[in-house]
Amino acid sequence: MSQAATMDDSTPGDGPICLAITFFLLGIGYALPVVMWPTIDPSLEVKSTGTMNLYTLTAWGGLAHFFYAWRGQNLSLSAFSASNGSRAWVGRSLFLGILALILGVTALGRWFIPVRIFDGVVWVYFIPHFLKAEGIFQKRAAPLRRDNTLLLMSFAYFSIVILAHEFWAEHQVLAFSLGVAMILAIGYWGGLAALRSKDRMPVTLMSAFLVGETLVWSEYAPYMSPTFADGVYGFHVAGASFYHYTRAYAFGIARQSTGSTKLIDLWLSIPRILIVQMMVISIGVLIGYAWPVKPLSLASPEMLALLLSAIWAPQFFTVWVGWHLLSSDVFPYYRRWLVRLS
Repeated sequence: MSQAATMDDSTPGDGPICLAITFFLLGIGYALPVVMWPTIDPSLEVKSTGTMNLYTLTAWGGLAHFFYAWRGQNLSLSAFSASNGSRAWVGRSLFLGILALILGVTALGRWFIPVRIFDGVVWVYFIPHFLKAEGIFQKRAAPLRRDNTLLLMSFAYFSIVILAHEFWAEHQVLAFSLGVAMILAIGYWGGLAALRSKDRMPVTLMSAFLVGETLVWSEYAPYMSPTFADGVYGFHVAGASFYHYTRAYAFGIARQSTGSTKLIDLWLSIPRILIVQMMVISIGVLIGYAWPVKPLSLASPEMLALLLSAIWAPQFFTVWVGWHLLSSDVFPYYRRWLVRLS
């Protein structure tokens, strides 16, 4: 599951299946008649019951995904140690220290930066991670830097219009002008050449879709409530996340079935993935209902409740997303450093 390893197998045929599962999960998340996490943190108070359930499902799906990503990194370190005769525990211990440091950085960022800004930065940072993973899954050449930049700009444009819709409701001409500028940028840096390229087309098409959609929402901004805006943004975040989770699982299973990995993750199979996911959801529901009043109160003597709530509470999901993204980016450099030392 580690994205640092070189992956030669391609499973593009899994894309439609994963997309269908994503659609089903989006519908289930919104329509679920039971509240999964009953305590609404002030940072999430704009969410409706449906969007809160969807966000909770996204967060708990992410915890399972992070678990498998960590297992992939651990197996990669074990394979490296086995190949050069070094001690596996040394490499693991150092990397665990790095993971702890990264978690501290993301937690401090969440503490000092306004929540909406922190969350927006994390989700924009998620875009390169998503694109890198898709390139690996589809055995596609890495997107050009300018294509990635255009998609980042498009998603940033979408984010600021949705998350700050109150401002844009009074500045629709400016929002429209930004949209036109984005269209011109896509046409200049991408254009027909990008749309005709098998490798560049998906990224450029996503950029065009986001810009066009954002122009629609910029016009609708005067009529948009905070809850509605949150639902629109949550739909996109959840959709991208669910698709990323399922694609990663499908790719990992395919690699193991073809014998492309040196070490096998015994938990990487559809039944066991479902078991892990149901365990995460069950524990989350139990925590949410067992400590519904003050799950994060430092005055509480139940420190276990404090720790578990910090992991499972949806309002802290972006801390763990940031931790996962940073650790995924750091891991290849750490591997190369180990190679130089060996």
